[in-house]
Amino acid sequence: MTDIQFDPDALRSGGQAMADAGQDLTAKFESLAGSPPTWGEDDISGLCQMVYDAIIDVVRESTGGIGEEWSGQNDKLDAAAKAYEAAEQGNTQASSGMAAI
Repeated sequence: MTDIQFDPDALRSGGQAMADAGQDLTAKFESLAGSPPTWGEDDISGLCQMVYDAIIDVVRESTGGIGEEWSGQNDKLDAAAKAYEAAEQGNTQASSGMAAI
């Protein structure tokens, strides 16, 4: 049987990395979506603008919330680290109490 080991510091740093990645993803997408290319005045340029706008809308709809979801993992992993540390502290206290018997 494989031993399961938890590292609270790794959980916290992993959560922070997820939060950073989520914020970075959101910032990069907003930067991309917020600065559309300059189009010309001809019919082809108008068509390109329509296609570009449709693609941005689909990407926004498809990826909306991913950055926030990744950022939210930080709180969950931090809670897991705290729960593990509390359990370990309880186990240590229980074993110390048993040793006194």
